[in-house]
Amino acid sequence: MLTPPHTQPAVDLDACDREPIHHIGVVQPHGALLAAEIATHRVRCASLNLAGFTGLDARTALGRTLDEVLGADHCATLFARPLTPSHPELIKPWFATLRGDDGVERRVECYPHVHDDHLLLEFVREEPRPAAVWEQDLVRQRIIAEMIKPNTVAGLAEVGARLIREITGFDRVMIYRFAPDLHGEVIAESTSRADSFMGLHYPAADIPVFQLSLDTGASPAAHAEIARQLAFLRRQGTLIVASGNLVHNLARLRFDGSGPFDWAVEFDTWAADRLTSGDTMALCDYGRAGSAAALSVPTDEHYLPALYAAALREPADHITFFNEGFDYGSVSMRSFVIARPV
Repeated sequence: MLTPPHTQPAVDLDACDREPIHHIGVVQPHGALLAAEIATHRVRCASLNLAGFTGLDARTALGRTLDEVLGADHCATLFARPLTPSHPELIKPWFATLRGDDGVERRVECYPHVHDDHLLLEFVREEPRPAAVWEQDLVRQRIIAEMIKPNTVAGLAEVGARLIREITGFDRVMIYRFAPDLHGEVIAESTSRADSFMGLHYPAADIPVFQLSLDTGASPAAHAEIARQLAFLRRQGTLIVASGNLVHNLARLRFDGSGPFDWAVEFDTWAADRLTSGDTMALCDYGRAGSAAALSVPTDEHYLPALYAAALREPADHITFFNEGFDYGSVSMRSFVIARPV
């Protein structure tokens, strides 16, 4: 490592466990380092292998400004970037083309960040990869960095709700804690809405709840038959709740606010018409609805719950729809209640 002349203390190999490694004066051979004062932009430190990564000679770089070493445009770009991240592992790489002292242009991959009063530029070999990989890496790194901070369940839940909402773009993310009697309490929430569900219990603790899982190996018609076997519970006054989505394709989510896909509206309307007419058989054979069905129900675990409600409908029942909208273009939020008129 080249720095302005000074006396460097001898390394005591018997004290390796106490060696201040960030002052050791060398860098790993798979990378190169350039450090400059933020106030003056003058290079104060450069690793001897700098030329192998950038074409810039470490000896001639010392004492010069970053404008002279990298070029004014690159220098302006660097200082326009966020250089003081809360976690070093979140430093986003800077890709640039530098002209070396030998006149040859080289693509560089650099990790710029600030330490004390210096700008540190860490160079590594650029490897071809899709640009999106960096964004995915940053997301993963941030999740890990944020999730290891809390030391309580409540703190972990709060961080989890916030991160999930930032990643998905949903307007509300809640985290429940389930008690032994299976009622749930909202212990963390992240939302862009004015109202809050924090601390609410679903359902009230004095309402017994029994949850049924779906048999993923059963056909839609078999699920409808299972539902009919639950009819006696409904006649005894048990409320049966089916939770899902008629249209649910997360692979086609739209985040630009451009509205639902035509195929999503087509299948949602088709299903609503069959629910209204009580045609449970058609709902079970939803594949006959064509490509709109294939796109709307790529997997059926979100669609099947609707069959339970539909199959439990009796002749005197009426169906009422509400919340007839879409989230992110490919998720139908249509909800309905099947009940006898009061």
